[in-house]
Amino acid sequence: MTPIPAMRVLPARPSPTRPGPANAPANPGPPPAPVPRPEPGHCTSADLDPGPGSAATARRITRDALTHWNLPDGLTDDAELIASELAANASAVTPPGSPAPAIILTLHHQPPDLTIRMWDIGPGEPDPADPGDDAEEGRGLLLISLLSQDWGWWPCPHSGGKVVFSTLTTNTKPGQDNPVKPADDQQLAELQATHAQRWDIWLIRCTSTQWWCCKPAGTDTGIHHETTPKALDAWLRRVDGLTDSGLTITFDGTTDTATVTWTPPGTRTPATYGPAPIPDALTHAEDTRARRQGMIQWLTEDPEGTARHMADAQIRDLIPDIHDDNARRVLQAITSQRAATRPAS
Repeated sequence: MTPIPAMRVLPARPSPTRPGPANAPANPGPPPAPVPRPEPGHCTSADLDPGPGSAATARRITRDALTHWNLPDGLTDDAELIASELAANASAVTPPGSPAPAIILTLHHQPPDLTIRMWDIGPGEPDPADPGDDAEEGRGLLLISLLSQDWGWWPCPHSGGKVVFSTLTTNTKPGQDNPVKPADDQQLAELQATHAQRWDIWLIRCTSTQWWCCKPAGTDTGIHHETTPKALDAWLRRVDGLTDSGLTITFDGTTDTATVTWTPPGTRTPATYGPAPIPDALTHAEDTRARRQGMIQWLTEDPEGTARHMADAQIRDLIPDIHDDNARRVLQAITSQRAATRPAS
């Protein structure tokens, strides 16, 4: 498991105090020394709607703002990932029906730092628990901690909710401390060669770990990442195995969702599941494949008994996937006999 760097918890921010006679000290003393004026920066904020599209909106706003501010592409990539993860986490804890604004994204570039803040109305505290190498979800805070120079959160007792923040440094990036090793180059090349027909694969380097990322070939937005090339290869083979079994899986990287389409045996009308979160869509696809494989197994082991409970069209659609010659002959004979004895319409 990858250790998560410590998260800073800041005290609640007090309401601003306006200067005036009631707040003036009894003995003001000499005026304070002038504070050097900071280098001019940039700031922008936006309200986000809770839901699956919040992460995509945060990515777009972040990229547009940082591109307009002429910040480096590498920094923009990191900030885009962080903003999307913060938005996804905020959306997950925001109660349904919360009045707007329920989530607010703020980007503040004060050289040399870029700070990303995400306020949400939701209850609870950020939980930076390690999800484990095999988990498909729950890696958002791990990713944020690895990409950030500093990160943490503070409660908002007056407005409710909390603010989670991440700070990046614009003149040095975490990835610069972790150069690519020859073995990484070789593993990346092997992954790209193995899955070139269907997937685009690239590597993101952080201070203490690496992220192996992928997206469907010809699309613009990444949909999945793992901490090791072996784990990414296993995930890609899982998806490819589902598509090779007759299911169609369409990914939407802007909303981090997928849609599964298949044709049930005995019909000509495609069935659809989704769009749904990618892990849910893949689980549904595996369940659909398992049901088809179960019918094939039953027809193979007991062709006569199973055929009594199935329509001819279902049997005919499944016969090509039955590899037992005897079971196939029995099923073909059953469908032929039914057709011969069926009354003419």
